[in-house]
Amino acid sequence: MIIIFDLDGTVIDTSHRYRNKPCGAIDLDYWFANSTPEMIAQDRLLPLADSMRLFYQQGHTIVICTARDFSPLNGVDLGVVYGQFLADNGLFHHELLYRNMAGPDHETYSDGDLKIRLLTDYAQRNGHQSIASMGAIMYEDNLHVIEALRDKVIMINAIKANERLAA
Repeated sequence: MIIIFDLDGTVIDTSHRYRNKPCGAIDLDYWFANSTPEMIAQDRLLPLADSMRLFYQQGHTIVICTARDFSPLNGVDLGVVYGQFLADNGLFHHELLYRNMAGPDHETYSDGDLKIRLLTDYAQRNGHQSIASMGAIMYEDNLHVIEALRDKVIMINAIKANERLAA
């Protein structure tokens, strides 16, 4: 079985590096300013991290699909820093799909559109006709992404799942 995990708010608590602008939009300048190795080291695992580890140990295909940008920032290779955090915490996976701000179109898609595009490419690279034909399960905390993908993947609300697992 293919099991897809988002990162932020799903398996990793990055709330200390996150805030919204008064209009409700994500304050990306604040996020990028706090995406330092020292701040990333303070990220904490959420209960679904244990589920991710268990599914990996059971032999399921684990795909991380995140809207995070893994491009170098301020001289720091975030891909290496994030990769080390995942490895240090036993969050092993078979595929990592992410936003690439260094790409030719700077990947300015909404999170939902980005994840549809990333998962469509992944499905086709792995011999599937569509996302839906993979029969995957996805854990996601962003309600807009859940809505965008609900007819393509079995969507599990990560906020509710983490609450149940923490109880």
